Amino acid sequence: MKRLFLAVLLFPFIAIAEDLDMASEEALQNTKKMLGDVSERQKIINIDPSSAKADQELKKTVGAQNVEKVYGLSGGIFERLVRETGGDQVKLQKLLDDLQRNPASLDAYLTPEQRLEIKKMADDLAKQKK
Repeated sequence: MKRLFLAVLLFPFIAIAEDLDMASEEALQNTKKMLGDVSERQKIINIDPSSAKADQELKKTVGAQNVEKVYGLSGGIFERLVRETGGDQVKLQKLLDDLQRNPASLDAYLTPEQRLEIKKMADDLAKQKK
């Protein structure tokens, strides 16, 4: 469930060109900046209903205390996916679709640190619900 949400969360924020050339690299960095910067992210949320909905769902799912952690993780994971697909939008979209259908497969794209952070958040959320 938690990995599915991370995969779904990335959909509204895709902003890359076809190749990971200078323009694509800049778009990737801008996307990561937006995910990691509350004010930049809020600009997008204010104008894009799907981003606003994803943000609301995120807050409901992980709680306010974890929102910034999840956005930070999303930026790192998104970068890995973009680089894995060479910045090709069609390949990236297919990968994101595949991850949505099979959320457990996201694990292959996570660093050990990301796995640990996700586990820690999940454990904290489970404790809070008790």
